[in-house]
Amino acid sequence: ESFCDQILGLQYFTTVFLHLRTGEYLSMEVVSGKNMGMEKHLNLFEDRSLIVESYTEEKSILITDTENDPRLSQEWVRDHQVKLILHVPLLSFYHNTGVLTCYSTRELPEDDYSIIELIKNLSFVMSLHLAEKIYEIRKRENDKERRNEIQKARTQIEILQAELMKTGRLTALGTLASGLAHEIRNPLTVIKMLIENSRLELSGVFETNQNLNNDFQVIETEITKLNK
Repeated sequence: ESFCDQILGLQYFTTVFLHLRTGEYLSMEVVSGKNMGMEKHLNLFEDRSLIVESYTEEKSILITDTENDPRLSQEWVRDHQVKLILHVPLLSFYHNTGVLTCYSTRELPEDDYSIIELIKNLSFVMSLHLAEKIYEIRKRENDKERRNEIQKARTQIEILQAELMKTGRLTALGTLASGLAHEIRNPLTVIKMLIENSRLELSGVFETNQNLNNDFQVIETEITKLNK
């Protein structure tokens, strides 16, 4: 904003404003001076304005005969009494950051282009300043993204470690259960064989003692359940 105020301080231009690149748009960020009713957001791929042309073709556009320029709306020129328009792309060693636009309600004094060259020089200084700021912002954003990615990776590792520990515990539990089942089935098989032998050897007793027969049947049933 201080750059725009400095240009207004030359007491020649009526309005000075900046359009900066934000994604697919040139967005108006700073306005100093009289409001000329300009678009705040210009689509780089759809709008055919002189501001977009200055940005995409990386060239300055100077219009001193506004009343006869077919690219301008004559109604707008008359309403705002615009006599001179200057669009300067903010080019630096890094990239194009936007466009500086200056409007004047006064004609260029005796074709004196020194003031135009001064504006271009100021624009170059401004572009360097903006490029440095943008670089710092992007660097901070990249650093933040890296930190977020590292944190996500750490979280995923912790989740995997927890799953591995859970899997290990389940495997150990399965091994223990299998071992216990084996240890239980072996004596049960022996007990079942002894019961069957007892039935054969004491068949007469089982025939006369129904209660004893019922008890043995209960034991055999429970052994069968445990063996499943």
